[in-house]
Amino acid sequence: MIQVVVVVVVVVVVVVVVVVVVVVVIVVLVVVIIVLVVTVVTVVVVVVVVVVVVVVVVVVVVVVVVVVVVVFSSLYSSSSFKNAALSLARRLSNIE
Repeated sequence: MIQVVVVVVVVVVVVVVVVVVVVVVIVVLVVVIIVLVVTVVTVVVVVVVVVVVVVVVVVVVVVVVVVVVVVFSSLYSSSSFKNAALSLARRLSNIE
């Protein structure tokens, strides 16, 4: 009778230990998966933000360059700007 009780106790302890180990392993795996997903999402968000910022900066630079070129070309085509540029060049050459 005592042997049967000892065997039952040992079996119950082994089953409890196995269940606890399985639950701990599942919890650790779930935590690792959550951390990996959060890390991947963070990296993707950072990459998207960097790409958007770079695209916006490039677009702004291109627009500024186009506006400057258009403004200067229209100013240069006007005769008053040519006269002002020529007089400035004459003054600079006289100073030297």
